[in-house]
Amino acid sequence: MGTHPEEEDGRPGTADQSRSGPSTQPLPGSDGVGGDDHYEVRRLQQEVAALHAQLDARGRRQQRITRLRLVVAALLVVIAALGVTASVIGVWAGRTTLNTDRWLRQ
Repeated sequence: MGTHPEEEDGRPGTADQSRSGPSTQPLPGSDGVGGDDHYEVRRLQQEVAALHAQLDARGRRQQRITRLRLVVAALLVVIAALGVTASVIGVWAGRTTLNTDRWLRQ
């Protein structure tokens, strides 16, 4: 009734292997001589090297994106500062020069 599916298949030690991680047993079909293992190890090393290269490319791409974001943010800050300055000057000039009552008082 309360058994685990690993225990029901009749294979001893299946439940322990699923909890403790991958087995250190040789793969089925390998004769243990080492001829095929050598090629498999080299293939896996090449695959790891290729994955490291992809990871490096992602890191460089991420750095470029970050640098681009910093430049765009700085540019927007400069544009905002110029816009605020121009608007303050514009409002002051509009209230001062375009106000007829102010010209007549002087």
